[in-house]
Amino acid sequence: MNFLKAKDYEKHAKVQDFMGLKLCEILKDLKISHFEKVFEFGCG
Repeated sequence: MNFLKAKDYEKHAKVQDFMGLKLCEILKDLKISHFEKVFEFGCG
């Protein structure tokens, strides 16, 4: 059971990272750079 939970957590973390990257792209497209600093998404 722990193995499955670890796998689910790993998948969730990847989804979170992906959503963060997408949000960064949207914010950059909108030229809202100060939001990147406020939420600290780590947009490169």
